[in-house]
Amino acid sequence: MRPRTFALIVILLGSALALLTAEILVRYLAPVPVINPIQGPTTLHEPDPELGWRSKEGRSVWPGRGSDAGRDIVMTFWGDGLRATAARREPGRPQIVLVGCSITQGWAVTDEETFAWRLQAAFPNFEVLNLGTGGYGTYQSLLALERYLARAPTNPVLVVYGFIQYHEGRNVAAADRLHAVRQTSDAGRVLVPFATLAPDGTLVRNEPEAYPRWPFDGVLASVRFLENRYATFRTRTRAAQGRAVGD
Repeated sequence: MRPRTFALIVILLGSALALLTAEILVRYLAPVPVINPIQGPTTLHEPDPELGWRSKEGRSVWPGRGSDAGRDIVMTFWGDGLRATAARREPGRPQIVLVGCSITQGWAVTDEETFAWRLQAAFPNFEVLNLGTGGYGTYQSLLALERYLARAPTNPVLVVYGFIQYHEGRNVAAADRLHAVRQTSDAGRVLVPFATLAPDGTLVRNEPEAYPRWPFDGVLASVRFLENRYATFRTRTRAAQGRAVGD
């Protein structure tokens, strides 16, 4: 056997052994979350280049679970990412706009039972518009509101933002946030918009970013471990800014 061929075989075998050793160590000593996108009964959202994603126009129905067992859950969305707040839209009245996350949207709550629908029923002289979207934080809610205002013929009389503490982490797209979006999305690689603070305290609007996706991460825990370490290192300074960005 030629020395060069022998050296190549040794390198290949050594690389394979090193990879196998790394894989065993990671699987047993430093387990990382599996990338296995959750497939829901329907896709309620669609990718959006600016917002990351938005509610998809249409009507989705699936069997209720738990306390909702025995009846259907109906989620209806109008155009422009709006969750339905009535049987049909009737513009021309002063508007109340709701923004926020899945709680505002009414995730897994049938149309007539969302608080936005009931608000519309209680105040028929106003048009209640629900821009709440599952997974949004403060920054994405701001982007959605700005887009709506840019197209609206008049400004709303009231804007209501539904805040929960999770929004702080969502605002800055730290590693766990990016991973969660990838883990729960069945729409492929989804980019996440986020904001940070400049040294002088001004808001910096960053280009949307996604959790890293490297070859073989579906089968090799060692690759997923490196993805996670890379994402954590790259976003290491963001988490501390979450509340300040939201303010």
